[in-house]
Amino acid sequence: MASDVPPPARTNREATARALVWTLLESFGLSGLSVVALVVLSRYVSPAEFGVASLALAVVQMATVIVERLFHDPLIQRRDLTARDSASAFSATLALGLLLMLACWVAAPSLARTFGQPGMASLLYWMSTGILAASLSTVLIALHRREMAFRALALRSLVARAVAALIAIVLAMWGAGVWSIVAQQVLTASLAAVALWWLSAVARPHLAWDGRALREMVVLGIPSTLQQFMWIANARLFLLLAGTQLNVVALGQIALAFRAVDMMRDLLAQAVSQLALPLFARIEREQGDRRRAFVSAVRLTSAVMLPVFTGLAVLAPEVIELAFGAQWLAAAPFVSLLALLTFHFFPRMFVTPLLSALGRPATTMVGSLVQALFIAAALWMAPDPSPSLVMAVWASRLLASTPIDMWMLKRLAGIGYLDQWRGAFNPALASAVAAAGMTGLRLAGWLPTGVFPRLMLSVMAGAALYGLTLWLIDRALLNEVRTVFAMAVSRGKSHPASSSGGDRP
Repeated sequence: MASDVPPPARTNREATARALVWTLLESFGLSGLSVVALVVLSRYVSPAEFGVASLALAVVQMATVIVERLFHDPLIQRRDLTARDSASAFSATLALGLLLMLACWVAAPSLARTFGQPGMASLLYWMSTGILAASLSTVLIALHRREMAFRALALRSLVARAVAALIAIVLAMWGAGVWSIVAQQVLTASLAAVALWWLSAVARPHLAWDGRALREMVVLGIPSTLQQFMWIANARLFLLLAGTQLNVVALGQIALAFRAVDMMRDLLAQAVSQLALPLFARIEREQGDRRRAFVSAVRLTSAVMLPVFTGLAVLAPEVIELAFGAQWLAAAPFVSLLALLTFHFFPRMFVTPLLSALGRPATTMVGSLVQALFIAAALWMAPDPSPSLVMAVWASRLLASTPIDMWMLKRLAGIGYLDQWRGAFNPALASAVAAAGMTGLRLAGWLPTGVFPRLMLSVMAGAALYGLTLWLIDRALLNEVRTVFAMAVSRGKSHPASSSGGDRP
């Protein structure tokens, strides 16, 4: 009789907890390693070299999205997945990766001429090999996620990123210049594939071909692939279009600003975003109050994130000089602008998970498509674009897409326009007070002359002003943040073995 009893709920909770630990470890580890590598490489790679590498990398990243996403969701969602299904997806992904790599080789000379950068062709030849390397591990990644086997995924990512970053740093110190960036990108993809095949906790796929199964998976995978492609492609398309109108030094400054802000944003936000879909899905299953959950999520996330990026916006010159060196100071205004744009990003980061929980994930693609069209049209019509004008185009694209996103969220999820932003109001106000205080200290000349002391004093003053303002206008929110942090710390201490033991092969 005992064998007929379903496993206790605790077993499922423990498995989920272990998976969450490894997912968080992967997110924080990858972002942290990326930040460290960028800080070191920026000391040895010039803005011009960084600009050329960013052009080649943008092309490769857009191609890689297709390889990584086409069969990813179908393999996870397919109800009765057979070994032949997996093998067919693996074979098709390899063929697709090889085809896209060859397409990059063929297009490389033309792209180099378009951007006026002859050296871009050789960079693209080598960087595009990362597309084929990614195709080797895509199916295995999906199979591991299907089985909630996140330990192998986290380990392969961390090992590959750490080794690739170390080799890139050594090459840069030896004078390899832009080739250190190429080596980092190619080695990250290649070593990740090798490590996952070695550490795999699921059956490794073989070569096979089932046309019917492939057609079914492609039909299911195209919407999610297009959605992810549009989300990734906007920033890459922007850099490529900007590269046709700006000199490569200015492009390098802009590219570094994007990477610095994006990696810092991901370091703080990725862990939160990965919890959003399960949370909203559970609320939908239990017929809970999605409006209240959305407002609460925006409220807590904004309370933690907005003051951080407010500080980055105000103190961008100090951060840039301290982290990347004086040669990158021209990127400080771009970093400030991108940091301020996170005031839009964090309140909207829960829209896609919520719509996915409602079974409408592809609807967010409309806003991304509007952004892409706006960027292309605005840059095409600009008579003599400067770096500042180009960045203004990037910022103003949100004016075209946000009303559409807000209307869709109201129509599909029933969340009113005011409620979509309500949770961010008080954190934004407190952040504005902190920004005014830090700016006032600078204008009054009350800060020390050294970069590091000036940065530290400004951070302490801004944090104090933010906390005091939030205590005055929304003491409940301050208590919520404190409670969440206390619960996270106590849970981590009470489950020290949750990240090991049961996941070992």
